[in-house]
Amino acid sequence: MQSKDFQDFAVNNKAVKVLTDEVSSIGMLASVPGSSNIRTEIDKMVQSVALGQSDANAAYSAFITACQADLNK
Repeated sequence: MQSKDFQDFAVNNKAVKVLTDEVSSIGMLASVPGSSNIRTEIDKMVQSVALGQSDANAAYSAFITACQADLNK
């Protein structure tokens, strides 16, 4: 993430920029069934908003629904 090439790429890619700006806040998720899918859903949520595919409220609602389904398996 520190290389000039990566930083140049991140400037032009909204999803990557958002994720790299927040990487220090992400932390770890517990090792429970469904937790790896939650990471995937976080990525989907951020990308859908950053790319203008949905608004924050709709993306968050979809995230919660998907995570609850994964954790209830």
